[in-house]
Amino acid sequence: MPSQVAGPRVRRLVSYASILNLYPTTLPTRYIPLRMSAQPYQPAAPQSSNYRFVVITAWMIPHVFGFILLESLGLMLPSINKEFHLSATEEGILGSAPRVGMMLLALPAGWWLSRLNPKRVTTITFVAGALLALLQGWSRSFYLLLIARAMYGITTVLREPVRAMLVRQWALPREVIIVNAMSNMLWGITAFGFILVPVLLEVLDDDWRTTFYIFALGIIGLTVIWQVLGKERTSPQYLAEMQAQTRSPLSSIFRYRELWFLAFGLLGNSAAWSAFAVFWPTLMLEQYGVKELTSGIVIAIGGGVSSVAGIAVGLLTNRIGKKRVILWWCGVGMAATQVGFLWTGSFGWLVLLTAVNGIAWTYFPITLSIPFQLPGIKPREIATAIGFLETAVWAGALVGPLLTGVLEDYALEPRLALMVASSMPISLSICAMLLPKKWDEIRY
Repeated sequence: MPSQVAGPRVRRLVSYASILNLYPTTLPTRYIPLRMSAQPYQPAAPQSSNYRFVVITAWMIPHVFGFILLESLGLMLPSINKEFHLSATEEGILGSAPRVGMMLLALPAGWWLSRLNPKRVTTITFVAGALLALLQGWSRSFYLLLIARAMYGITTVLREPVRAMLVRQWALPREVIIVNAMSNMLWGITAFGFILVPVLLEVLDDDWRTTFYIFALGIIGLTVIWQVLGKERTSPQYLAEMQAQTRSPLSSIFRYRELWFLAFGLLGNSAAWSAFAVFWPTLMLEQYGVKELTSGIVIAIGGGVSSVAGIAVGLLTNRIGKKRVILWWCGVGMAATQVGFLWTGSFGWLVLLTAVNGIAWTYFPITLSIPFQLPGIKPREIATAIGFLETAVWAGALVGPLLTGVLEDYALEPRLALMVASSMPISLSICAMLLPKKWDEIRY
């Protein structure tokens, strides 16, 4: 048969081209002889590549830079309020708007986009995000700003499955938590962007619209860098795992109970942070006379501490395990410091609290690494599992500002309303107690 003759030749060509990195794609299914399934190819152990750090960095920096627009709303609200005169509930709605689409689409995106080209998806969403940032700055009404922010959030969540696929392509199993810790470091470094927002507002005489335009141009510039540096790496092992995907990736959600425990833990912490990011700068300004720039500096210091501590905790976890123990302490630390932020205007105390808070933020690489280490999980299932966890994150981010805004308008004074959300990271400690004990023993 012609297919029987062509089969070994096709396989040799694919193998040689993969070794030489001539192209990073698979042959269409119709060119692969059916008899290959009877003797599946067993790839050699994957080799590491230092370029993985270039790819992850080139992807993370524009992603996090664009994310500042979502998280820095609280710093811009005093300026926006001068024009739109929003109530606390409307402020909460504006803060939660991006999370609606993010919550609804995180899981479907993980299932559907995991089959598409990661680099192309990333570029499209970056460009769309830049255009929507321009639209937010141009908005002439509260409702147009609300719609633009909601759509901007969708472009952000569509990139998350891509990160999971790129990590799977480039990182060895023992390196996953280190790569995630490096991502956490980039989050921390880019947190210094929170200083940029109040500085821009001060230089631009509280012109929040031009601030959006500047961020849009920044995203476009970083997208060009991603387009140049971003690459895919489809190793033989990765291709074999993709071809071995016989069941729906959605089934991973129901096969691994750890995903549900992690989702519960992430939901509470996300609710606390999103409410904090929206309402805390205004609370500091009104209660203690702390300016937006000072609030931004406090947040940035916490991000800087988190960037260093994340790498240290990632290396420590690889060596000693103890994921459950670390997650438990992170939940307690997050809840205690989030509440503490509300009761002082002293810069010294705020710096101390944000330093402890930054250390507690090192839970993130641990929670995002567990899906990669689940037994028998495939690449598309990992992307779907990450999408499931992202759904919980954005559900919490949706609930936090809404709950705080409603409580402030109808029940409690601002500080007590924010205190309700600030105590929610304790869910991470509960998650740690629910996880199987084996996660304290897994190390590399």
